[in-house]
Amino acid sequence: SIELNYLLSTFQLEEVCNFKESSNLNFSLENNFLEKIDVFCLILEDKNSEAELLNSIMQETQDSEDLNFQNLFNWMLNNNKEIENSEFKLDKNIKKELIFLYSAMARIAELPLTEEFLKVDSNNLAIPIILNKSVPIELRLKAANQSFNNNMIQIESLAALYRSVDFNSSQFNKPEDTINALSNNINIIMAYYFQLINIQIFPSERLDVMLDFWKFAKENNLEKIAYSLSYKIIDSIEMSSDYIKFGPQISIAYIYNSDFDKALNWINFYENALGVDDKSSYARLLLNLQLSKDLNSIIEIINLNYNKFSNLENKKIEEIIFIIFDVLDSSHDKKLNEDFSELNDHRLIPPMFVIQNIGDSILNNDDVKLLIYSIISLNSNNWQDIHPIHLQLILKGFINYKDGEYLNDIILEIFEDYKIL
Repeated sequence: SIELNYLLSTFQLEEVCNFKESSNLNFSLENNFLEKIDVFCLILEDKNSEAELLNSIMQETQDSEDLNFQNLFNWMLNNNKEIENSEFKLDKNIKKELIFLYSAMARIAELPLTEEFLKVDSNNLAIPIILNKSVPIELRLKAANQSFNNNMIQIESLAALYRSVDFNSSQFNKPEDTINALSNNINIIMAYYFQLINIQIFPSERLDVMLDFWKFAKENNLEKIAYSLSYKIIDSIEMSSDYIKFGPQISIAYIYNSDFDKALNWINFYENALGVDDKSSYARLLLNLQLSKDLNSIIEIINLNYNKFSNLENKKIEEIIFIIFDVLDSSHDKKLNEDFSELNDHRLIPPMFVIQNIGDSILNNDDVKLLIYSIISLNSNNWQDIHPIHLQLILKGFINYKDGEYLNDIILEIFEDYKIL
């Protein structure tokens, strides 16, 4: 089933049918998966009568009806002419293990995939959604953004899709009105900003729009995408007195693109002319954290900036900084402030057996067990959703996991998720 779903998700349909035919699979899979593959392959081979016969037999023998498969089957055979709305929607009783088959069938029938597909498996079903031109552009952009953040597509592919969104000259002539009109379409606004930047003639105008783009992206947790899309643009801006006031922002864009030398040049350029302030200090802090290679460096950087973090007036941020010090620096003397205003914490701790296995893996230096149970315990949650005690245990485990190789990245992720950086 894993092999078949992989081929379906990557739309290698001929290989799906060849694999099924050549493997001589003399067993059954849950939800009549193999029989449905047979029906699907018969349609691909234009053997519609045989497909209808096999589907009819399968319906008589199956334990429960699969409305999604039957609806898609009818769509592929053009038996749903009486349905006026051409948008296929999944029945609420989704058989998730068949979602890749549904996706392939919908693409063959030229039906727009809905957001339900993306919710079931955003990693594997994002690409089919991006490539399906029947899908609304808003959903294709959302899928593309997720794919880029998951390192599944390159920035050039994302930029190409952003450029494909159709805006008219009237929309470009009135940016404020256009953005207000698109207020609920975050991904469309991202594409609009990107195109608006690129039609500006003068660098100063381009930079003004880009700053608005970065601000909007950060408010919607899309700053990684905005900075990556902006790299070639900022690289064309000369380091001159005309743009010196934007030095910290430009340096941060370079940091997100891992161009640390140019980031440092802009920070130094700004501070030499205008002095050190909160903006340049923030950029330098982010740069130093990215460049730090060992735990001692991380501890030193956080320690030097402890007052800055503690002044953020956020209880959860105070907890995070305390946990990091507690895990990384046994000599620290920092304490949490007592606060009885919120005694209940909505963040849940994983089941005891999971916590126990993580603890055992730390004691026994079992890297494989630590990795597996950490992934299970995190369960695709954001770092803000993780209970402090659970997070403390995870960090303790990853101090020794491959000599702390990933701890720096984890701390940076936590800082970004909590909007500390």
